[in-house]
Amino acid sequence: MQPSSEGRPYSPSTPVLVSPPDLIAPHVVHFYESDAVLSDHLLAFIRDSMANGGAAVVIATEAHRATLELRMHDAGLDLVALRHSGAYAALDAAEVLSQFMVDGMPDAHRFEQAILPLLEVAGANGRRVRAFGEMVALLVADGRGDAALALEALWNGLQVRYPFVLFCAYSLDLMADARDDTLIRDVCLTHGQVIPGESFLQLSDEESRDRLVVELQQRSRWLEAEIAARERAEDELGRALVTAQEAREAAEQALRLREDFIAIAAHELKTPLTTALGNIQLVARRIAQEGASASVDRALAESIIGVKKLASLVAQLLDMSRFETGQLPLELEQADIVAFVYGVVGSAAGRYELHPLSVSGRGSAMCRFDALRLEQVLANLIDNAVKYSAPGSPVEVRVDVVEDGGTSWAQVAVRDFGYGVTPEQREMIFDRFFQADSPVHKQGLGLGLYISREVVEQHGGHLFAEYPEDGGCRFVMRLPLT
Repeated sequence: MQPSSEGRPYSPSTPVLVSPPDLIAPHVVHFYESDAVLSDHLLAFIRDSMANGGAAVVIATEAHRATLELRMHDAGLDLVALRHSGAYAALDAAEVLSQFMVDGMPDAHRFEQAILPLLEVAGANGRRVRAFGEMVALLVADGRGDAALALEALWNGLQVRYPFVLFCAYSLDLMADARDDTLIRDVCLTHGQVIPGESFLQLSDEESRDRLVVELQQRSRWLEAEIAARERAEDELGRALVTAQEAREAAEQALRLREDFIAIAAHELKTPLTTALGNIQLVARRIAQEGASASVDRALAESIIGVKKLASLVAQLLDMSRFETGQLPLELEQADIVAFVYGVVGSAAGRYELHPLSVSGRGSAMCRFDALRLEQVLANLIDNAVKYSAPGSPVEVRVDVVEDGGTSWAQVAVRDFGYGVTPEQREMIFDRFFQADSPVHKQGLGLGLYISREVVEQHGGHLFAEYPEDGGCRFVMRLPLT
């Protein structure tokens, strides 16, 4: 991991770009824009120490150490002798950093164990020590600005007990990538002297520097205004989210109240409807025995049909509320699904005089199912096929055994040749209260397919629709075989 781009390679003919400023504090930070300028400052930092009989400890990346030592050699410094005397030590920043990092943060005790022996060796014989540290830049490059600030604080604490001059360096490119508006400010607060980037230092006169400072002040004001505008927008968004949350909770509460009302109403209506139907049928039997006019017979027959329809609607509402609360138990028994389908279709055939109803399929297929609920599903599918078909249009039921996905299924298909479903409505046919467009008058609540799918899925099966090219619909129910 490198804290900055390597920049152009050093060669002995490389000119010194910037004259390094005087160091007036024990802890200095340099925000550099190119590796070449960093190399200039670091060479001057080390060379001044050696000229005054001091020592240097360099903890940097491999590339920066190599460039520095090449520059030192060209400057006439004897690296072998300096190392042998302990006046110069160069270490890899990543390796030293790994010695004292714990859970992503520098540990104070391990930090002293790693750094203090280096300073003591360099400071032997009364030598004044200068140190260069690039570990903080590695932490910033890794997105750990908090760890870098903690490490700077540890350096400051060590300087209180062991005097030395520390030179830190941060790439301005890395600081920009960190996208932390406060990071540079906090880094500056941990140092006694700040060296700005070379684009500022290269300004030749005070007037140019003042103009740049004014431009930066203006940009800072623009940035503050933009931040304030963003904060206002975030506040407005937060209020809007709270309002939306409150609206959603109110809607959910209203939905719960509606579901509760439907469940209670359906339950309360079921008993009187059953009683009314029984009484009407009893009256019809007595009148049949004693004799009555044709108009009375028709009225009673129509009343029985109407009450039965109303009872069916109430039963659907009650089933829907039970599905929503997970309170619809199944009484599963193992039986032959083929024989069951033949029996249901045979019983229903007489109710549809205007729609020829046929069933096909041979053999047997054992399944575990609730006969009452599955009869309800099959009746719903047949009623749906009849309701959306013209008079005289046939309805075909077929039962088979199919293999799909490595599983054996009993498949029951109800096929009609009616009006079909438009492509834009096909995704909604199993939704509650949905009724597809049809040229005939539609009756019911639009719950039949919804309840049928829920019942089939509780059996571990699937219910889906197909749309043959020659028109109509084909509803397919699949149940796992035992």
